[in-house]
Amino acid sequence: MAYRAPRHPHIEKHARHQTLLARIVGLVLIWAVVGIMALLAERTVPPEHLPWKPLSVIDPVGVATKAKAARTGEDPAACRAVLTHGGLAFKEVRRPRPTAPATSPTPSASPAAWRPCDPPTSP
Repeated sequence: MAYRAPRHPHIEKHARHQTLLARIVGLVLIWAVVGIMALLAERTVPPEHLPWKPLSVIDPVGVATKAKAARTGEDPAACRAVLTHGGLAFKEVRRPRPTAPATSPTPSASPAAWRPCDPPTSP
């Protein structure tokens, strides 16, 4: 007959409870560290390097400037606000509405129309 370790259900239940408690405490500690790091970054890192800060044209170019410009460029009102806040004068230009061509060339009708361009010929 093989040896079998004795089972203690009350000890196993206590161990499961401690494991769950340790996981919850660990998760809370991780989020506390992330929050403290965000607060420190807010106070010590310049705004041009923080992607959650608004774009400003008077700030130097930083790590997050490309992401901020892309985010601001998607919203015309935000783009105008950034330019106005930076003291830049601008004039809005209306975009022409795209019109559909009357007829589109087909490859069989005009094969030359489908080539990008012919190389220049020397005289």
